Amino acid sequence: MIQMKLVGNYSRIGKNENNETEITFTIRDNYKYLLTDLNKETLYSINISQAKDKRTEQQNKYLWALIGEIDKARNGDRSNDDWEIYLEALVRAGAKFTHLLVEPDAESLLKDRFRAIQFVRQIRKGDKVFNDYKCFYGSSKMDKKEMADLINTILDMASECGLDIVYWKDVLDFEI
Repeated sequence: MIQMKLVGNYSRIGKNENNETEITFTIRDNYKYLLTDLNKETLYSINISQAKDKRTEQQNKYLWALIGEIDKARNGDRSNDDWEIYLEALVRAGAKFTHLLVEPDAESLLKDRFRAIQFVRQIRKGDKVFNDYKCFYGSSKMDKKEMADLINTILDMASECGLDIVYWKDVLDFEI
């Protein structure tokens, strides 16, 4: 069963010699290898949706969809680590963070204020105990360069899992 995702531009609509409607899309050359197995006698299911402009809500949805694919590739049927994969990507991409020392019961306050937090260690100051957290600002606060670094990190993570990232590079691509 052939299954592929492509990104392309609509070129034209017309009729063939049998008076059947034909639609032409122009796709990038990096998809050519996917098309070698197509057969004119096979009926294919085609789904067309608009790819959104760069750094949009749709791009964010694609980013989280890819994180979900990484989770499935790593964990199979037990996949449920999207948030941990996002945190791993923030760390690997060198995303902006700050360290905060808080009392252990204040962790929920950090979760409300920051996109992601990572427990680092517990520290004792006199008779008080504090937790040290890396508090990440997240992708919504990133500039284009930082977002590109995060996207490239997530693409690297997907590739490391053996996922085909050609489609994902197209839908997540934007100018730096």
